[in-house]
Amino acid sequence: AIELNGEAVAMNIAAFRWGRRAAHEPEFVRGQVDRQAKGGQPTEKAETLDEVIARRVAFLTAYQNAAYAERYSRRIAALRTAEEKAIPGSKTVTEMAARNLFKLMAIKDEYEVARLYTDGSFTRALAQQFESYGKLEFHLAPPILGSRDADGKARKSSFGPWMMKGFGVLA
Repeated sequence: AIELNGEAVAMNIAAFRWGRRAAHEPEFVRGQVDRQAKGGQPTEKAETLDEVIARRVAFLTAYQNAAYAERYSRRIAALRTAEEKAIPGSKTVTEMAARNLFKLMAIKDEYEVARLYTDGSFTRALAQQFESYGKLEFHLAPPILGSRDADGKARKSSFGPWMMKGFGVLA
Protein backbone atom coordinates (compact mmCIF):
# COMPACT_ATOMS: atom_id res chain seq x y z
CA ALA A 1 0.00 0.00 0.00
CA ILE A 2 2.86 2.36 0.82
CA GLU A 3 4.55 1.65 -2.51
CA LEU A 4 1.27 2.05 -4.40
CA ASN A 5 0.77 5.44 -2.75
CA GLY A 6 4.19 6.46 -4.08
CA GLU A 7 4.80 9.25 -1.56
CA ALA A 8 8.05 9.16 0.43
CA VAL A 9 8.12 5.37 0.14
CA ALA A 10 11.41 4.72 1.95
CA MET A 11 10.55 7.06 4.82
CA ASN A 12 7.03 5.62 5.20
CA ILE A 13 8.28 2.03 5.17
CA ALA A 14 10.87 2.94 7.81
CA ALA A 15 8.18 4.64 9.92
CA PHE A 16 5.93 1.60 9.56
CA ARG A 17 8.72 -0.72 10.68
CA TRP A 18 9.57 1.51 13.65
CA GLY A 19 5.89 1.53 14.62
CA ARG A 20 5.70 -2.26 14.54
CA ARG A 21 8.89 -2.51 16.57
CA ALA A 22 7.55 0.04 19.08
CA ALA A 23 4.42 -2.08 19.51
CA HIS A 24 6.42 -5.23 20.20
CA GLU A 25 9.65 -3.91 21.72
CA PRO A 26 8.86 -0.54 23.30
CA GLU A 27 11.91 -0.65 25.56
CA PHE A 28 14.24 -1.03 22.56
CA VAL A 29 12.62 1.89 20.71
CA ARG A 30 12.69 4.06 23.85
CA GLY A 31 16.40 3.34 24.18
CA GLN A 32 17.04 4.33 20.56
CA VAL A 33 15.06 7.56 20.96
CA ASP A 34 16.89 8.35 24.20
CA ARG A 35 20.27 7.84 22.56
CA GLN A 36 19.33 10.17 19.69
CA ALA A 37 17.96 12.82 22.06
CA LYS A 38 21.09 12.85 24.19
CA GLY A 39 23.67 12.46 21.45
CA GLY A 40 24.22 8.77 22.12
CA GLN A 41 23.62 8.82 25.89
CA PRO A 42 20.46 7.08 27.17
CA THR A 43 18.31 9.38 29.33
CA GLU A 44 16.93 6.59 31.48
CA LYS A 45 17.88 3.07 32.42
CA ALA A 46 16.38 0.32 30.26
CA GLU A 47 13.92 -2.03 31.94
CA THR A 48 15.43 -5.06 33.60
CA LEU A 49 14.12 -8.51 32.76
CA ASP A 50 12.32 -8.58 36.13
CA GLU A 51 10.64 -5.24 35.36
CA VAL A 52 9.54 -6.45 31.92
CA ILE A 53 8.08 -9.63 33.41
CA ALA A 54 6.33 -7.71 36.22
CA ARG A 55 4.79 -5.26 33.72
CA ARG A 56 3.53 -8.12 31.58
CA VAL A 57 2.16 -10.01 34.59
CA ALA A 58 0.21 -6.87 35.57
CA PHE A 59 -1.10 -6.54 32.01
CA LEU A 60 -2.17 -10.21 31.84
CA THR A 61 -3.92 -9.86 35.21
CA ALA A 62 -5.98 -6.98 33.81
CA TYR A 63 -6.37 -8.78 30.48
CA GLN A 64 -7.85 -11.92 32.03
CA ASN A 65 -7.11 -12.67 35.70
CA ALA A 66 -4.38 -13.39 38.25
CA ALA A 67 -4.37 -17.14 37.54
CA TYR A 68 -3.73 -16.50 33.85
CA ALA A 69 -0.89 -14.10 34.68
CA GLU A 70 0.54 -16.66 37.10
CA ARG A 71 0.71 -19.25 34.29
CA TYR A 72 2.85 -16.80 32.31
CA SER A 73 5.02 -16.07 35.34
CA ARG A 74 5.56 -19.77 36.17
CA ARG A 75 6.51 -20.68 32.61
CA ILE A 76 9.00 -17.83 32.32
CA ALA A 77 10.48 -18.65 35.76
CA ALA A 78 10.93 -22.32 34.79
CA LEU A 79 12.64 -21.36 31.54
CA ARG A 80 14.81 -18.82 33.33
CA THR A 81 15.97 -21.48 35.79
CA ALA A 82 16.75 -23.92 32.97
CA GLU A 83 18.64 -21.27 31.00
CA GLU A 84 20.67 -20.23 34.04
CA LYS A 85 21.54 -23.87 34.69
CA ALA A 86 22.56 -24.50 31.06
CA ILE A 87 24.32 -21.18 30.41
CA PRO A 88 25.13 -19.35 33.65
CA GLY A 89 24.54 -15.61 33.34
CA SER A 90 22.57 -15.85 30.08
CA LYS A 91 19.13 -14.22 29.79
CA THR A 92 18.72 -14.17 26.01
CA VAL A 93 16.30 -17.11 25.74
CA THR A 94 14.29 -15.95 28.75
CA GLU A 95 13.98 -12.42 27.33
CA MET A 96 12.79 -13.78 23.99
CA ALA A 97 10.35 -16.16 25.67
CA ALA A 98 9.02 -13.41 27.97
CA ARG A 99 8.27 -11.25 24.93
CA ASN A 100 6.83 -13.96 22.68
CA LEU A 101 4.82 -15.92 25.25
CA PHE A 102 3.24 -12.60 26.23
CA LYS A 103 2.26 -11.98 22.58
CA LEU A 104 0.62 -15.40 22.42
CA MET A 105 -1.24 -14.94 25.69
CA ALA A 106 -2.40 -11.33 25.14
CA ILE A 107 -4.10 -11.58 21.77
CA LYS A 108 -5.81 -8.35 20.78
CA ASP A 109 -9.20 -9.43 19.52
CA GLU A 110 -12.13 -7.00 19.32
CA TYR A 111 -12.98 -7.55 22.99
CA GLU A 112 -9.45 -6.74 24.13
CA VAL A 113 -9.35 -3.65 21.92
CA ALA A 114 -12.64 -2.56 23.50
CA ARG A 115 -11.25 -3.15 27.00
CA LEU A 116 -8.13 -1.12 26.24
CA TYR A 117 -10.16 1.80 24.87
CA THR A 118 -12.55 1.85 27.84
CA ASP A 119 -10.22 1.26 30.80
CA GLY A 120 -9.70 5.04 31.16
CA SER A 121 -6.07 5.27 30.04
CA PHE A 122 -6.96 6.11 26.42
CA THR A 123 -9.21 9.06 27.33
CA ARG A 124 -6.68 10.30 29.91
CA ALA A 125 -3.95 10.25 27.25
CA LEU A 126 -6.21 12.15 24.83
CA ALA A 127 -7.07 14.75 27.48
CA GLN A 128 -3.36 15.28 28.25
CA GLN A 129 -2.43 15.77 24.60
CA PHE A 130 -5.43 17.60 23.12
CA GLU A 131 -7.85 20.30 24.22
CA SER A 132 -10.64 18.68 22.24
CA TYR A 133 -11.00 15.30 20.60
CA GLY A 134 -14.59 15.40 19.35
CA LYS A 135 -13.54 14.49 15.81
CA LEU A 136 -12.08 11.20 16.97
CA GLU A 137 -12.29 8.41 14.38
CA PHE A 138 -11.75 4.69 14.77
CA HIS A 139 -10.85 2.64 11.71
CA LEU A 140 -12.16 -0.86 12.34
CA ALA A 141 -13.05 -4.00 10.43
CA PRO A 142 -15.84 -5.51 12.53
CA PRO A 143 -16.40 -9.18 11.69
CA ILE A 144 -20.16 -8.59 11.65
CA LEU A 145 -19.84 -6.32 8.59
CA GLY A 146 -17.80 -8.95 6.77
CA SER A 147 -16.74 -6.66 3.92
CA ARG A 148 -13.60 -7.85 2.11
CA ASP A 149 -11.36 -6.36 -0.55
CA ALA A 150 -10.19 -8.11 -3.75
CA ASP A 151 -7.38 -9.85 -1.83
CA GLY A 152 -9.79 -11.21 0.77
CA LYS A 153 -8.63 -8.87 3.53
CA ALA A 154 -11.21 -7.32 5.84
CA ARG A 155 -12.14 -3.78 4.83
CA LYS A 156 -11.94 -1.13 7.51
CA SER A 157 -14.70 1.40 8.06
CA SER A 158 -14.56 4.71 9.94
CA PHE A 159 -16.54 5.16 13.14
CA GLY A 160 -16.94 8.38 15.09
CA PRO A 161 -16.54 9.12 18.82
CA TRP A 162 -19.85 7.37 19.53
CA MET A 163 -17.94 4.11 19.07
CA MET A 164 -16.63 4.50 22.63
CA LYS A 165 -20.13 3.48 23.79
CA GLY A 166 -19.92 0.42 21.54
CA PHE A 167 -16.55 -0.45 23.04
CA GLY A 168 -18.15 -0.20 26.47
CA VAL A 169 -20.69 -2.85 25.47
CA LEU A 170 -17.99 -5.18 24.09
CA ALA A 171 -15.65 -4.71 27.06
